[in-house]
Amino acid sequence: MSVDLAPSANTTQLVEAGIALDRQLELSLRQLGLLSNPHADRVLRCTVVEARTSRISTASLAATDRYRLALTVNASLMTRGGSVLWERTFTDWGTYSEGQAAEAALHETCARISRQVASSIASLSP
Repeated sequence: MSVDLAPSANTTQLVEAGIALDRQLELSLRQLGLLSNPHADRVLRCTVVEARTSRISTASLAATDRYRLALTVNASLMTRGGSVLWERTFTDWGTYSEGQAAEAALHETCARISRQVASSIASLSP
């Protein structure tokens, strides 16, 4: 199965989330041989729908706190005509250090989610 990747939508406060997800999806889909030219019969559309942050280490004067960025992404595989063939929601996380913006964890978080999305698509029958 091969898919075309539509630009991801982003409904969160993280301005770069959609772009970061697109970069990682392209890499993951290409690695599994799923990425096609723009004329594929199937189109993958993703939306970053939620971004949450939380502290994951205890406060200490001797150490810098670490934080977790959790993203939730809705993914849909559709025909060119707009019929939904498959839909799933994925959530995963990345970490960043105190003093950094949550965007510092986007690469890690989007890489994890994109691998899940690509693996799920690869497991579908052709």
